[in-house]
Amino acid sequence: MDFTDDLNQCLQALREGQLVGIPGRAGWMLAGNAADGQVMSVLMGIWQENFFAADENLRPVILIADERDLLQYVSALDLAVFDWMDRQEDTVAVWFDGIVGLPDCLLTEKGAVAISLARDDFNFHLIKRFRHPLAVFPVDRNLLPGLARFVTREHTMALKAGFDCKYSLID
Repeated sequence: MDFTDDLNQCLQALREGQLVGIPGRAGWMLAGNAADGQVMSVLMGIWQENFFAADENLRPVILIADERDLLQYVSALDLAVFDWMDRQEDTVAVWFDGIVGLPDCLLTEKGAVAISLARDDFNFHLIKRFRHPLAVFPVDRNLLPGLARFVTREHTMALKAGFDCKYSLID
């Protein structure tokens, strides 16, 4: 399979409400439609059963294609975040509150969620064509076939396992 075949297989599975295994700059991730409450209930159930005990702070991250997507999901957004995110070299997830349009099960008790930009071609094109953000969390590649309907080939060089989470943008 090539890039386009993997992209189409992921799109089909995501449109059918399934989870997929995707590679990204933060490593291998289990992903699902972040805007679909039923899919997110399944994803959060897998996270709680398998990963919550290891690190309860390692929550799923919302993966978006570009900064403009923040305007759809974050109310009262400080526009300085666009420049700040553009300057980041690493794969960074930023915690935002005032979240709208995403299922409550993704939010912390304070109503926050971590959001990251897709910084690789595969996930950028996947999210753009799917037209919804993805909720993702890092998973060992060997576990993905039992958790996801479809697992892509590696289309990007995984830099590390996980996201660097930033809790505030401006000191």
